[in-house]
Amino acid sequence: MTSAPHITRYAAHLVVDEHQTTTEMCVVELTNGIVTSCCPLHGEEPFTECLGGTITITTDTAGRKVALHNNKILK
Repeated sequence: MTSAPHITRYAAHLVVDEHQTTTEMCVVELTNGIVTSCCPLHGEEPFTECLGGTITITTDTAGRKVALHNNKILK
């Protein structure tokens, strides 16, 4: 039996991707710690943790997209 995916959502004032593209007021969604989407924030989003500052999206050594906040990997 497989376990259900663990989905988390984080909102931040700025999200910077690998190409140094910056998006303001954004929600980053992770499934089992891997970035699955990034979309604009439209008001208060349910089940979303708001973080101050910047989330950086990068690729880890295994080739997976991960999100960092204050140099710590978000899970």
